[in-house]
Amino acid sequence: NVKQQTNNINSYANPRMDKLCEIVREAKTTEELRKAAWEVQQIVHDEAIFIPALKTAYTRSGYWRWLKFPQTKLYQMSTPQVYSPIENYLYWIDEDVKNETLKAKKQGKVFPEQNHLYDLYKNGIPPLEKLLQRTPNKL
Repeated sequence: NVKQQTNNINSYANPRMDKLCEIVREAKTTEELRKAAWEVQQIVHDEAIFIPALKTAYTRSGYWRWLKFPQTKLYQMSTPQVYSPIENYLYWIDEDVKNETLKAKKQGKVFPEQNHLYDLYKNGIPPLEKLLQRTPNKL
């Protein structure tokens, strides 16, 4: 079964691949790393689990909770011309949230995971009239 919110973006399951990934992470020698990594690449090739020409219409981003992005009628998260929201350089650090988070981290406390869906640009750039009618997402 596919596990949600993991780095397994291909939804791929293979016990041998899982074992090889563990070997790659824990390799003690260059030879051990090379051998396991080459076998991983051979499996990726043989089973065609990655297609370089494929482009998805979405991205997944992970960032500290103190990193903030604009949420207005005219602008949401990032423009559709960039792949990663951080590439547009329109974000800021909320110092209060940063201090709260770092204090909680030192105390061993955690905050609940949050998932946000930004779909403003899923059908291209909307006309201005449509943007002015929308209610921005609240974070």
